[in-house]
Amino acid sequence: MKKATNPNIEKAAKANYSSNRSAIARVLARLMIAPMDKFDGEQIGDHALNTTVSVLGNRHGLTIARRLVPLKAKWGDSEVMLYWLEPEHMAKAAKLLEHFDAKARQRETKAAKLEATQ
Repeated sequence: MKKATNPNIEKAAKANYSSNRSAIARVLARLMIAPMDKFDGEQIGDHALNTTVSVLGNRHGLTIARRLVPLKAKWGDSEVMLYWLEPEHMAKAAKLLEHFDAKARQRETKAAKLEATQ
């Protein structure tokens, strides 16, 4: 559950396409940098982090570790799920993130060409 220390991984996670990334790519990029819970997901525009994590695992074959952690709240104690990538899964996550970013670049190029023809 350590923060990513590989500068190449952090560079991939913070790439220029952050504003054009899909929700799943933003979550993956954030997981490559540090653990996150549903409140962190809300800050990057993902309103169903548990579903996004499930898709990353089931559809894309990425293993994301998780555990319940206590949370002190205004109205009493609760628990929230904390998600993180283990160091041995970072390389696969970086490849998947590059794939997501390549798709984002393709969409941008296609949109620009379409706009130019109109």
